[in-house]
Amino acid sequence: MSLVFNIQRMVRNGIAGVSAPVLASVAALSPAIIDGKRLNPQLQTFAALQGRLFPMHRFQLRQARSLYRFAMKSFAVASRPMALVEELSIPGELGPIRARLFVPPGLTGPMPLTVYFHGGGFVLGDIDGYDSTCRHIAARARCAVLSVDYRLAPEHPMPAAVIDAGAVWRWLLDSAADLRVDPARMAVAGDSAGGLLSAMVCLMARDAGIQAPCHQLLIYPATDGRMNTRSAELYGRGFILEKQLTDWFRALAAGGLTDEEMARVMPIHADRFDDLPSATVVVAGFDPLYDEGVAYAGELREAGVRVELQDHPDMLHGFLTFTGSIPRARYALDQAAGSLRRALWVGHTLPRGRSRPRTMLLPESA
Repeated sequence: MSLVFNIQRMVRNGIAGVSAPVLASVAALSPAIIDGKRLNPQLQTFAALQGRLFPMHRFQLRQARSLYRFAMKSFAVASRPMALVEELSIPGELGPIRARLFVPPGLTGPMPLTVYFHGGGFVLGDIDGYDSTCRHIAARARCAVLSVDYRLAPEHPMPAAVIDAGAVWRWLLDSAADLRVDPARMAVAGDSAGGLLSAMVCLMARDAGIQAPCHQLLIYPATDGRMNTRSAELYGRGFILEKQLTDWFRALAAGGLTDEEMARVMPIHADRFDDLPSATVVVAGFDPLYDEGVAYAGELREAGVRVELQDHPDMLHGFLTFTGSIPRARYALDQAAGSLRRALWVGHTLPRGRSRPRTMLLPESA
């Protein structure tokens, strides 16, 4: 049975339906067990196939973006019907920002809302690729979701993405009533690079003295960027987010910024972590970013922030991509959405600060 045929079969039927012998024949793998953790075998096969066939950093940028979008659409959770899907253009300091609003059936205003920032190393990803994921979060968390197409590098290197994220939050504070959104129940969420943007919105809002999100959902977030942790060393090869790929992301996203300048847009380097919204931090056991996600959760908790750490020892970075094909990945997404739902419907509190800021600028530390 050919390798190409098996890949097509995985796309068509989902890898969860492929038998263990077929998985073994596709990748010829022995179980990945590190520090007593065993990687989900289906994810292990995906990681091996990507490393052999689709090393993103070796493709032309346009091809890499197309492949990333294809993977999200092929393997991510199935699309859910929405009561409303609306394309929006949000004004920003760097120009208009494309966004897509999802409202699930049965939700009436004033409704809770989550701003979602996609992953992709600030180089890949878009709202089209994350369409079904955002629909699923909207349905499971019972909230509207505003998915943001922030500017990507290398066309727009850092801190362009952070500036866009701040502009979206400022616009949302001014536009909540028009969107039929409850301003006291607005959260931020994101995966990987999007987790960094979500954390930065919370830090910037606090430092600017304006209303902050009521909750932050950070899914395997990038919080440091130095890639000098033990998990970065352990899982930097063979587990999707390889060192060559993170080096590629960093080179394109930095756009000439020094390490010191890049550190200013990394949440872990904030001057303080108190007075921030409650957080759900999701980490994957076989992720180079595992240690920095755990470390950021620790900084928040030590500063008195209410934190829920959801640790999935058998997952790897990017498991959201496979939520339609792998039940364990779907479970992790549903657990994260459940925490978001509780924060928006049960445990929300009025955010601090003014409700209608005149402006929102990057703090001096960013």
